[in-house]
Amino acid sequence: MKLAEGIIIGVSLVAMIVTSIWVADGKAPKSNYKVYTIPAGTFDLEVQIIVTEDTAFAAKYITTNFDSSLKSPDLDARAVTFGTADGKPPIIWFSDIKDSSIVQHELLHVTIDMMKWAGIELNEHTEEVYTYQLQYLTKQFYKQVNQNK
Repeated sequence: MKLAEGIIIGVSLVAMIVTSIWVADGKAPKSNYKVYTIPAGTFDLEVQIIVTEDTAFAAKYITTNFDSSLKSPDLDARAVTFGTADGKPPIIWFSDIKDSSIVQHELLHVTIDMMKWAGIELNEHTEEVYTYQLQYLTKQFYKQVNQNK
């Protein structure tokens, strides 16, 4: 199996599992949503991304996958990043992904979080590691988004 096929299968399985959770609860999302998983690269952390305008659904997804006490009013923004905790992957919620500057903003938050997790402080000797990670996350994100249009 090619890596791209594995990624697509993984994203599809996550979406099916999440849908099953909400359908079983009788709380299926009222709006469209997408779930993406950026695979772990150099650092052993994948990144989970949910895109939906339905903040109640997003809050449920985040609390289920992140053990957070998040409530949907906490999502009173265009996007929010939840950094890694207790070995769980970072999660990004976007209301939509039309504005690439917002996407890049949140991916930078994830990059910084991953570097802190790995114990790599930002300085003139490590900035290239940060920029390579940001490049990797950006490329993987848009690769998945463009495959799932």
